[in-house]
Amino acid sequence: IHVAIGVALGAAVWMPLAERLLAYGQHFPNPIRDPATLLENLLAAPSPVTAFAMLSYAGYFGILAGLWSRRASVVFVAAMSLVLLVGLCDAPYLALDLAPGKSVARLGTERLASLARPFLAACGAYAIALFAREAMRGWGAAKPSRKAIAAAIAAVLAVGLVRVIPSLWSSASARAGEQAQQIAPDPQGRAELTRWAAQRASEIKPDAWARAMFESDTHEHFHLTATTNLPTFHLAPQPDLLLRERIEDSSPESLRRFNVKWIISEGSAPALGDPATEKQLGTFYIRELREWDGQFARIERGTGTVRVTALDDTHVEIDVQATEPVLVALGTGYYPRWRATHASGADQPVYAMPSIPTGKLRVVSAWVAPGKTTFTVDGELPSDGKGMLWTILAGLAGVAIIVCWRVRRIRVRLLHRAARLHRRLPAFARVAAQAGVPVLVILLFAKGCADTSGPMRALELGSGVSHSAVVQARTTDGDWEDCGYSRVTGIYTCDGLLQAYDGMTSLLNDARPSWGFNTPGLIAYAFRDEVELRVRVAGELSGTYWMAASSTTNIKVSNENAREAERAVIVYSGGQRTIELRASIPRTQWAFTFVREETIIPPRDFLVKPPETAPAAIRDIR
Repeated sequence: IHVAIGVALGAAVWMPLAERLLAYGQHFPNPIRDPATLLENLLAAPSPVTAFAMLSYAGYFGILAGLWSRRASVVFVAAMSLVLLVGLCDAPYLALDLAPGKSVARLGTERLASLARPFLAACGAYAIALFAREAMRGWGAAKPSRKAIAAAIAAVLAVGLVRVIPSLWSSASARAGEQAQQIAPDPQGRAELTRWAAQRASEIKPDAWARAMFESDTHEHFHLTATTNLPTFHLAPQPDLLLRERIEDSSPESLRRFNVKWIISEGSAPALGDPATEKQLGTFYIRELREWDGQFARIERGTGTVRVTALDDTHVEIDVQATEPVLVALGTGYYPRWRATHASGADQPVYAMPSIPTGKLRVVSAWVAPGKTTFTVDGELPSDGKGMLWTILAGLAGVAIIVCWRVRRIRVRLLHRAARLHRRLPAFARVAAQAGVPVLVILLFAKGCADTSGPMRALELGSGVSHSAVVQARTTDGDWEDCGYSRVTGIYTCDGLLQAYDGMTSLLNDARPSWGFNTPGLIAYAFRDEVELRVRVAGELSGTYWMAASSTTNIKVSNENAREAERAVIVYSGGQRTIELRASIPRTQWAFTFVREETIIPPRDFLVKPPETAPAAIRDIR
């Protein structure tokens, strides 16, 4: 009951936040391992990662013992540990049809290992306690001669531990101290870079805005920003920054849009920038971009000039000199809280404009009237108010639980009722099991039927008792051979050629700077060189589908032209189709995914493009 109450209260508070992250935030999933890979990794090193692997492995044995302990608290801790560890592999997500899904696509399963850490530690303690108890029982029933032998062995081990523990302790503490005091390489170069960055930051003006881009995939430069106030970023995924709408790529159009003036790299000259402007500070190389013009605000449509007169953490103020409204875009990522207010006090709608003509990510834009306009980030979000009722109810429930537990008279009454309920529980549980299990089976069967009807959510071979895919393989100069299907392993095998099965892939993404989505797909690997795979799957296709492969794949859909691609977005009209795939399979892993867009991408109706012409309300502003 306590666990159920905790989960309900936590969900009521955190689900609205999760919805906001899904709508406005970046995603940082990690590739989900298949069960064989997970088991192999766990045998090589425990998860969660620890310097005391023996205790983690003791926790694994504690899980097995705890599940059969017939003690509620122990079973709960063991079951939680097992569920969190099983969640590290793709089997539960595929078996329960949780993928493709918006949450699973963005799920960082390695975080589950961190959640499992306290439960695993408790299971390890339980396993050690069981071992100690059995040892004490054996000691009490042992003959004196056996006790003497055991005591001698224990004495030898104790002496060895006494000699080893001090050196082990000093070695571990020395290693930890050395790592804690480790200085970043090239301290002199970093000091020079800090001085240079501070000087450049002092030169930045509202109408001459500039950023520095690091050609790296690590985040140390954010310390430079914190120290010197020089705006910096890198193009690789940045978990430090959560907003989804940001710079698209390193094309000249993107760098110009986001006012990138300097390119900085460590250890070698940058790939971008003007070589004639290159300077070296220790191991750091800096180049400037010729395309930089310092305009944080630009006129995209209309005639006139725009000048940024103020720019800080709270607002951006622009001054437009024109005879009629103009469309202005800012060099910063879009967020629905942005709003624009004219000097007259009139509100001007803010739109999400693609940062570059062919881009998917958006920047702040607005049709503004001549004169001064102030942009601020204090407007309302489309999600404001969602979940408020449940959050309030959860808070009230939490307060009620605390009050009831602190008032003795109420607490005693509740405990008496709980005791009476506990006495009746066995009979109730028996009836619930007799009625609930059949109902649960029926519901699962109905869900399975519902999932198989309607448009295909993702292309899968099938890994259940039955299968619907036709999988064939051949050498480049041979005949096609049917691959047999194993109901036990869920694997298609062509002897001597290849194996193919369903798994999770991380090939798709909606924008370059984020990590790949977790989506179901086909996994295959060949036993020899020059092997070709052919797969046929029938199903209903309707809507937009995203496709990606680890190498060029030929995809042919009935009533459609065949296409060869590694990545594509394809729109299909409704109807039953037959999908045929062909690909050359390497000895290493080959992967392919084909999923319906709406299963992984949430609706973002707030991303409204600016109209072609200024709205009438903007033209009326004086």
